[in-house]
Amino acid sequence: MKKLFIHCNGNSASGLGHFSRCLALATILKKSYLKTDVVFIGNYRRHAINKFDTSGISYVQVSEKDSFTEKIFLKLSCEKESLLFIDTYLAPQEFFECISLRGVRWAAFDDYASQDFSLAQFVINFRVGAESS
Repeated sequence: MKKLFIHCNGNSASGLGHFSRCLALATILKKSYLKTDVVFIGNYRRHAINKFDTSGISYVQVSEKDSFTEKIFLKLSCEKESLLFIDTYLAPQEFFECISLRGVRWAAFDDYASQDFSLAQFVINFRVGAESS
């Protein structure tokens, strides 16, 4: 993969949990796959921006209201070998359908299996089967 876009927020509405695990994932990928360019897209407050600056990871700031609209596509330069990784509970189902219709390859963290991710290239869910144990 040439470019990995990570769409999560690090602000008062979403907190820093999604951002923290995505930053950890990005850090590992940058060390393991040196040819992969990682770019975060979202709405970030000062703490998250400081983490980007310290780690040297690129980010694109979008307004909170534009986070799950057509404007996000203006920030993506999706080549064939790119992937959009999404980590949020706030995106409406229509957002996932829209990116799929546009031919965007995407994946997601899914903690609660509350949305239809059947169009995703892959999904990470650490909680599958946790309630039955």
